[in-house]
Amino acid sequence: MENEVKDVVTQQQTETDPTVQKTDPGQTNEVSKPDRTFTRDEVTNILKRRIDRYQNSVFNKYGVKDSAGLDDLFNKAKEHDDLIKARDEALEKVAFLGNNIDPDRYDDIRTYFKGKGLQFTEDALKQHLESHPEWVKQVQQSVNEKPKTTITTVGTAIHTPNSKSEQEMAKKIFGDDLFD
Repeated sequence: MENEVKDVVTQQQTETDPTVQKTDPGQTNEVSKPDRTFTRDEVTNILKRRIDRYQNSVFNKYGVKDSAGLDDLFNKAKEHDDLIKARDEALEKVAFLGNNIDPDRYDDIRTYFKGKGLQFTEDALKQHLESHPEWVKQVQQSVNEKPKTTITTVGTAIHTPNSKSEQEMAKKIFGDDLFD
Protein backbone atom coordinates (compact mmCIF):
# COMPACT_ATOMS: atom_id res chain seq x y z
CA MET A 1 0.00 0.00 0.00
CA GLU A 2 2.76 2.42 0.93
CA ASN A 3 4.68 1.56 -2.25
CA GLU A 4 1.60 2.28 -4.34
CA VAL A 5 1.21 5.71 -2.72
CA LYS A 6 4.90 6.44 -3.34
CA ASP A 7 4.58 5.43 -7.00
CA VAL A 8 1.52 7.62 -7.55
CA VAL A 9 3.08 10.64 -5.83
CA THR A 10 6.34 10.15 -7.70
CA GLN A 11 4.49 9.91 -11.01
CA GLN A 12 2.55 13.09 -10.25
CA GLN A 13 5.74 14.90 -9.33
CA THR A 14 7.53 13.92 -12.51
CA GLU A 15 4.57 15.07 -14.59
CA THR A 16 4.47 18.51 -12.96
CA ASP A 17 8.18 19.12 -12.25
CA PRO A 18 10.03 20.45 -15.36
CA THR A 19 13.45 19.65 -13.88
CA VAL A 20 12.77 15.94 -13.96
CA GLN A 21 13.48 14.39 -17.31
CA LYS A 22 11.32 11.55 -18.40
CA THR A 23 13.10 8.36 -19.22
CA ASP A 24 12.58 6.51 -22.45
CA PRO A 25 13.50 2.84 -22.54
CA GLY A 26 15.46 3.42 -25.77
CA GLN A 27 17.69 6.13 -24.27
CA THR A 28 20.35 5.44 -21.66
CA ASN A 29 22.04 8.86 -21.28
CA GLU A 30 19.29 10.66 -19.35
CA VAL A 31 19.67 12.00 -15.87
CA SER A 32 16.79 11.33 -13.52
CA LYS A 33 16.02 12.71 -10.12
CA PRO A 34 16.11 10.13 -7.35
CA ASP A 35 12.72 8.95 -6.06
CA ARG A 36 11.47 10.86 -3.07
CA THR A 37 9.63 9.02 -0.37
CA PHE A 38 6.78 10.57 1.58
CA THR A 39 5.69 9.82 5.07
CA ARG A 40 2.12 8.97 5.82
CA ASP A 41 1.57 12.41 7.39
CA GLU A 42 2.91 14.17 4.29
CA VAL A 43 0.59 12.18 2.03
CA THR A 44 -2.32 12.89 4.37
CA ASN A 45 -1.57 16.63 4.30
CA ILE A 46 -1.29 16.63 0.50
CA LEU A 47 -4.64 14.87 0.17
CA LYS A 48 -6.30 17.19 2.71
CA ARG A 49 -5.14 20.26 0.77
CA ARG A 50 -6.46 18.83 -2.50
CA ILE A 51 -9.80 17.91 -0.95
CA ASP A 52 -10.10 21.38 0.59
CA ARG A 53 -9.35 22.98 -2.79
CA TYR A 54 -11.99 20.81 -4.45
CA GLN A 55 -14.59 21.55 -1.77
CA ASN A 56 -13.95 25.27 -2.01
CA SER A 57 -14.32 25.15 -5.78
CA VAL A 58 -17.68 23.38 -5.42
CA PHE A 59 -18.86 25.84 -2.77
CA ASN A 60 -17.81 28.78 -4.95
CA LYS A 61 -19.51 27.26 -7.99
CA TYR A 62 -22.87 27.15 -6.21
CA GLY A 63 -22.38 30.38 -4.23
CA VAL A 64 -22.42 28.87 -0.74
CA LYS A 65 -19.98 28.92 2.17
CA ASP A 66 -20.13 25.34 3.39
CA SER A 67 -21.94 22.01 3.18
CA ALA A 68 -24.88 23.38 5.18
CA GLY A 69 -25.34 25.95 2.42
CA LEU A 70 -25.35 23.15 -0.14
CA ASP A 71 -27.97 21.29 1.89
CA ASP A 72 -30.15 24.42 1.98
CA LEU A 73 -29.70 24.87 -1.75
CA PHE A 74 -30.70 21.28 -2.49
CA ASN A 75 -33.72 21.55 -0.16
CA LYS A 76 -34.86 24.70 -1.98
CA ALA A 77 -34.47 22.90 -5.30
CA LYS A 78 -36.55 19.99 -3.99
CA GLU A 79 -39.25 22.37 -2.73
CA HIS A 80 -39.27 24.06 -6.13
CA ASP A 81 -39.69 20.71 -7.88
CA ASP A 82 -42.53 19.80 -5.50
CA LEU A 83 -44.28 23.12 -6.23
CA ILE A 84 -43.95 22.60 -9.97
CA LYS A 85 -45.38 19.09 -9.62
CA ALA A 86 -48.32 20.35 -7.51
CA ARG A 87 -48.99 23.12 -10.04
CA ASP A 88 -48.97 20.64 -12.92
CA GLU A 89 -51.35 18.33 -11.06
CA ALA A 90 -53.70 21.24 -10.35
CA LEU A 91 -53.65 22.36 -14.00
CA GLU A 92 -54.36 18.77 -15.05
CA LYS A 93 -57.31 18.56 -12.65
CA VAL A 94 -58.69 21.87 -13.95
CA ALA A 95 -58.36 20.61 -17.53
CA PHE A 96 -60.21 17.40 -16.66
CA LEU A 97 -63.01 19.21 -14.84
CA GLY A 98 -63.29 21.99 -17.44
CA ASN A 99 -63.69 19.49 -20.26
CA ASN A 100 -66.18 17.28 -18.40
CA ILE A 101 -63.86 14.25 -18.38
CA ASP A 102 -65.11 11.08 -16.73
CA PRO A 103 -63.13 10.59 -13.48
CA ASP A 104 -62.75 6.88 -14.27
CA ARG A 105 -60.77 7.90 -17.39
CA TYR A 106 -58.17 10.17 -15.74
CA ASP A 107 -55.54 7.44 -15.50
CA ASP A 108 -56.28 6.30 -19.06
CA ILE A 109 -55.71 9.80 -20.39
CA ARG A 110 -52.47 10.23 -18.42
CA THR A 111 -51.22 6.91 -19.76
CA TYR A 112 -52.27 7.85 -23.30
CA PHE A 113 -50.33 11.12 -23.24
CA LYS A 114 -47.30 9.56 -21.59
CA GLY A 115 -47.29 6.62 -24.00
CA LYS A 116 -47.45 8.94 -27.00
CA GLY A 117 -44.70 11.12 -25.53
CA LEU A 118 -46.98 14.15 -25.55
CA GLN A 119 -46.96 17.05 -23.11
CA PHE A 120 -50.31 17.21 -21.29
CA THR A 121 -51.98 20.58 -21.67
CA GLU A 122 -55.60 21.63 -21.81
CA ASP A 123 -55.27 22.49 -25.49
CA ALA A 124 -53.76 19.09 -26.27
CA LEU A 125 -56.58 17.43 -24.33
CA LYS A 126 -59.19 19.36 -26.35
CA GLN A 127 -57.55 18.27 -29.61
CA HIS A 128 -57.58 14.62 -28.60
CA LEU A 129 -61.18 14.76 -27.35
CA GLU A 130 -62.34 14.88 -30.98
CA SER A 131 -60.85 11.45 -31.62
CA HIS A 132 -61.65 10.08 -28.14
CA PRO A 133 -65.22 11.05 -27.24
CA GLU A 134 -65.36 8.14 -24.78
CA TRP A 135 -63.31 10.23 -22.34
CA VAL A 136 -66.17 12.68 -21.84
CA LYS A 137 -68.60 12.04 -19.00
CA GLN A 138 -71.93 10.83 -20.32
CA VAL A 139 -74.96 12.72 -19.04
CA GLN A 140 -77.82 10.26 -18.63
CA GLN A 141 -80.49 12.65 -17.41
CA SER A 142 -83.12 13.47 -20.02
CA VAL A 143 -84.29 17.00 -20.62
CA ASN A 144 -87.85 16.34 -19.39
CA GLU A 145 -86.74 14.60 -16.19
CA LYS A 146 -86.75 16.69 -13.04
CA PRO A 147 -83.51 16.78 -11.06
CA LYS A 148 -83.48 14.72 -7.91
CA THR A 149 -82.76 16.61 -4.71
CA THR A 150 -81.78 15.30 -1.34
CA ILE A 151 -82.68 18.44 0.58
CA THR A 152 -85.56 18.03 2.98
CA THR A 153 -87.98 20.86 3.53
CA VAL A 154 -88.18 22.58 6.89
CA GLY A 155 -90.39 20.81 9.40
CA THR A 156 -90.39 17.42 7.70
CA ALA A 157 -87.46 15.91 9.54
CA ILE A 158 -88.18 13.00 11.82
CA HIS A 159 -88.05 14.04 15.46
CA THR A 160 -87.20 11.68 18.27
CA PRO A 161 -88.47 12.47 21.74
CA ASN A 162 -85.87 13.72 24.21
CA SER A 163 -85.35 11.36 27.09
CA LYS A 164 -83.58 14.00 29.19
CA SER A 165 -84.96 17.21 30.52
CA GLU A 166 -83.62 20.59 29.46
CA GLN A 167 -81.91 21.01 32.82
CA GLU A 168 -80.03 17.70 32.40
CA MET A 169 -78.97 18.72 28.90
CA ALA A 170 -77.74 22.10 30.18
CA LYS A 171 -75.80 20.39 32.97
CA LYS A 172 -74.18 18.14 30.42
CA ILE A 173 -73.25 21.04 28.15
CA PHE A 174 -72.27 23.72 30.70
CA GLY A 175 -71.28 21.63 33.69
CA ASP A 176 -72.95 20.74 36.96
CA ASP A 177 -71.53 23.62 39.03
CA LEU A 178 -73.76 26.26 37.35
CA PHE A 179 -76.97 24.69 38.66
CA ASP A 180 -76.12 23.97 42.30
